[in-house]
Amino acid sequence: MAYLFFLVFFAQTLWANEVVLVVQAVSTDKTSFVVRRGAVEGIVPGQESLFTTKNVSLAATVVEITREHSLWKLSDPRGSVPFEKGDTLIFTNAIESLPLEISFRRSVLEEKKREEREEMERQPDPFGRTFLRSSFSYGFSETTGEISEASGDSTRTGLQLEGLYMLKLSSRFDLAFGLRFDRDTLIQENPALEIPTSRFFVVTESFFNFEGLNTYLGFGLAAGKSETEVGSLSVEGRALSFPTIRVGHRKSMGEKLALHTEAAFEYLLVEENFPGKILQETVILSGKLSFGISF
Repeated sequence: MAYLFFLVFFAQTLWANEVVLVVQAVSTDKTSFVVRRGAVEGIVPGQESLFTTKNVSLAATVVEITREHSLWKLSDPRGSVPFEKGDTLIFTNAIESLPLEISFRRSVLEEKKREEREEMERQPDPFGRTFLRSSFSYGFSETTGEISEASGDSTRTGLQLEGLYMLKLSSRFDLAFGLRFDRDTLIQENPALEIPTSRFFVVTESFFNFEGLNTYLGFGLAAGKSETEVGSLSVEGRALSFPTIRVGHRKSMGEKLALHTEAAFEYLLVEENFPGKILQETVILSGKLSFGISF
């Protein structure tokens, strides 16, 4: 980055009559400074010129001149000299180049931030991040024992809430684990019936990141407890989600904060014990639309 900075400044020096100077002195009130450039180099009283450091550009006006030195006062009375004695400046005769300098500074700063962000994303994260996600699910098909529920006879929709702790293993791989709560309802038309189900899972997921695209693939496994209410009867059992396959897009909102949008497909196996020691096995294939935030 420093190489790019000095290379561009060297090209600008040739084009805009720029000179590298060393600050000889700075006033105690930080409103004026002295450089080794005077009447011999063509400095005249009242001249306004541009002074640039690596981080800032400012305009100043000549107050006093000697043969080899000049005293400059900031053109903006509200300003303060941001450098010290011995610092290096780029001196430009033409004040008209200030907008170009500002634009250049902004582009350099943005490029530096981008490189730092990309470098940070490539490094493993020893502290991890929190990932909160909510999902809306829709059952495409459902099989109970040997009976397959046709989509026209029943509909299963639900809401899922997840809290994950995510570790960055490398620039391409993340690993997450946490908890998930489901609440969905099976609505049957014949006979007319609504059957709500609650599930609580322990979750683990792995993510493969496509560098430069802010897109990733996820593969998840979840195991936990299921509870279904059929009229006044409450039936408990176990549930296994394997696998959950997802594709997501990540939008960075800062150094750590990111918003996530995902589409997923899930295979869910539920085994529940009905009265009379009857074990009922249900397989649910569903699609999910998810929104999340990581920080």
